[in-house]
Amino acid sequence: MHGPIIPRNETGEPLLPEDAARDKAAREKYEREHPAWQDPQLLAELKAATGLDLKVTHGRQKRKRKYENLTDIKKTTPRERLSKRVLSHKAIRRLNSALAKEHASAPNTSADFNFGRS
Repeated sequence: MHGPIIPRNETGEPLLPEDAARDKAAREKYEREHPAWQDPQLLAELKAATGLDLKVTHGRQKRKRKYENLTDIKKTTPRERLSKRVLSHKAIRRLNSALAKEHASAPNTSADFNFGRS
């Protein structure tokens, strides 16, 4: 549950040398990642003595969502998804050009009174 069980002597030192080396490497890695001046107890003592808060904030991190690839169906309805395609700028431009061609190719019947009569 918590990691490997390491047999230790009365003082708490690991009995096997490879366990001691692994423990030392883990301790060094922790010390590299967490500098001594960021120790919470030391920072609390410094704040009490000086009144200054020296804690370094890492900024606000973005929360990871549980299921990123799923679509929120309440937010995007079928109507919205279709309107994105139908009412896009490219689709409206295609529609306007098609209507302009149709209007240009239509016969001019306003001056021809015999149009449609046989």
